[in-house]
Order: sequence, then C-alpha cells, then structure tokens
Amino acid sequence: MSNLGKTRTDMAKGCNEKLDWEFIKFIISTYFPRKKEMKIKLADLQKSDPEKVIVMLKSKPDIEGYLLNMKG
Repeated sequence: MSNLGKTRTDMAKGCNEKLDWEFIKFIISTYFPRKKEMKIKLADLQKSDPEKVIVMLKSKPDIEGYLLNMKG
C-alpha cells in the first residue's frame, strides 16, 4: 500500500498503483482456481517424471533456508 497512487519503479511511467473493486474481484475470483490448477500441473509433472524434484517454497524463510542449504 506504500505505492498507492504512485508509479512503482517496476511499472510503466504514468501507470499508477491502485486498489479498486475490479482488482480485488480479480484477485478473489482467480487466486484459488490458479492455485488448484498449479497443484494439479505439478502433480502431473511428478507422475510423468518421478526423477524430477519439485520443491514447494511458501514463504521468504522457506526460500532463504532452501538457498542456504543449496550453498551448503
């Protein structure tokens, strides 16, 4: 919310950050279906090639811990 009404550095000039009903509706209506679809795709990938390693990282601490262990 710190960029509300401003242009973020990763956005095109003049494209201000906004939070409106259309955006909230989009997030609510697409988040869970996309999450479910991704789980199915990952499960299918694992079945098609059991040698593949799929790692699910759900938080910044998970990511940091995984990267630290990879360097190990």
